[in-house]
Amino acid sequence: MGDLTAVEQYEVTPAAFKALQRAIKANEEARRRASQDRASFPSPQIGRDAGGFLSCGGGEFVAVKRVDDLREILDHCVIAEIKEQSSTVQIGNGVVVKYPDGLTRKFVLDGFVFNSPVVERVSVNSPLGQAILGAKIGETRFFDVNEKTLQITITNIIPPSKAEKVLFPRSQKK
Repeated sequence: MGDLTAVEQYEVTPAAFKALQRAIKANEEARRRASQDRASFPSPQIGRDAGGFLSCGGGEFVAVKRVDDLREILDHCVIAEIKEQSSTVQIGNGVVVKYPDGLTRKFVLDGFVFNSPVVERVSVNSPLGQAILGAKIGETRFFDVNEKTLQITITNIIPPSKAEKVLFPRSQKK
């Protein structure tokens, strides 16, 4: 990962750190299965492409290099010291913002963001994350994306311990 050398540390929530560990485990398992498939079923369809992907039989691709990339990220992670508060936006808070057109967006502010099908996370290093860090409810902030300046207003801040449960109740295990 070429651009990782420019960043010495990623500050992440405990949840993001656990998600990274799960992603490494899942990718290691996929890589192991892909290697077994390759050894058991030699085929012209199975091989490695220039991007480090391993093709398995019916076109399933496993990112062989992905585990190494994730481990490098993990090596640069520091678990953020999360304060249980909802007065100003910080890493770990759930945040609800409103755009001038009335559209609302809800997410958890995190350090390094991993894809999640259920919980939307925004990186503190993104333009939106930088704009809202330290904001209070009712404050309007501006940020630039693709040469456009966007405006948002903070409508709610949820304490870290309740953020996912309040904003994304379906993400909670029953």
